[in-house]
Amino acid sequence: MSADLFVNEFPYGRVGLIELSDGRLLTMTPDWSAATSADGGRTWSESPLADAAQRDPWLWNPSLVRLESGVLVLQVLRQNDKGHMSMACCRSADEGRSWSDEHAINLPGATASPYHDAMIATESGRLVLPVRACFAGRESGQAGEKAMGTVRGEASIVEGHAQYPEIDIASAYFSDDQGQTWESTRYEIICWPDNGARGAYAVDEPCVAETAPGTLLMAARSTIGRIVTSTSDDNGASWSRGLPTDLCNSYSPARLVRIPGTFEVLLVWNQVSPEEIRRGFRRSRLTSAVSTDGGATWGSFKLLDCADPLDPVAHVEPGEPPSFVVARRECGELPANYCIFRYPNVDFADGNAYITYDRETFIYTGSPRRVRALRVTPIETLREDGPWDLRLSNDIPLGIESADRESNED
Repeated sequence: MSADLFVNEFPYGRVGLIELSDGRLLTMTPDWSAATSADGGRTWSESPLADAAQRDPWLWNPSLVRLESGVLVLQVLRQNDKGHMSMACCRSADEGRSWSDEHAINLPGATASPYHDAMIATESGRLVLPVRACFAGRESGQAGEKAMGTVRGEASIVEGHAQYPEIDIASAYFSDDQGQTWESTRYEIICWPDNGARGAYAVDEPCVAETAPGTLLMAARSTIGRIVTSTSDDNGASWSRGLPTDLCNSYSPARLVRIPGTFEVLLVWNQVSPEEIRRGFRRSRLTSAVSTDGGATWGSFKLLDCADPLDPVAHVEPGEPPSFVVARRECGELPANYCIFRYPNVDFADGNAYITYDRETFIYTGSPRRVRALRVTPIETLREDGPWDLRLSNDIPLGIESADRESNED
């Protein structure tokens, strides 16, 4: 069962989109073209900016937001030859037809970087950009430091991160002048359950949403088997320590967004049990839920996608206390219809939620293959108590295109 208005392939990967004043949708491409859709995201056309040739392409993980004034702000990310991340933003006062010069966000040499489309504008007009810095041991990414499985007789990476020494720590940048100048949070955010009695855990690829004026909620992935959250009561300038929630999650990024016109928040994430993680299914179920009380409780659970080998449930009970959980180093033979759903995003336009995520399937010849799925669903469908089962068929044709064999390791 699906309540989607339509399901399609999104041709621009992990980027966000916004609604323009004339009702069209807009996203930006790394080579500085404006991509627009006049039919709600079904088809797209591109138009290079007049000064595109004079601008440096950006690499990945952009953010695109609209301020209350109508100004658009685009955040871009680049990496130098030493691996340092350079974040910058620019503004458009003419619906994306032209953009200002770039303004630096982080200091030279900083290592923190954002999740894609993570920047938000709060009610006060403040821009908040959550980031994470990754610190890894020398074994990071070495051969053999991965969890492996076999699909249709071929070896496949099940998990890379969390299989080698690594810790990820979150923080945030914020701006009160439309992105011209930025400050960073004074302290970093670390998952610190039980007052440190069980160690520290990652707070990785955070995203944030405003749950009351000046009050923000952060959600992040971690190795503790749950979504980790942190809160800010000063509009993103400082944050509480990270703590695990009751929401089961593998070491896979979630998406937290504020529902327009409300202070309710929608979460989309890989909800899997600890044992499913150990078996190699850390991204084989995608769900959503809504909170009306700042993340204290969650309801309206929906099953958005699920690999056939797993139980098609929208709410997974934890079953065991929060603790370090990763895939077994050798997961053995995985089902022929093994599927992965990852890196979700949610944008809103015209009363609908535009949900995009990587949909990687192994059921075709030459698998795995990946497509960036676009699902357009009425917001009210996600807020209501039922129906809960909105999953797609595992073999739905979406214009599948080939993906790198090692693309499922992050």
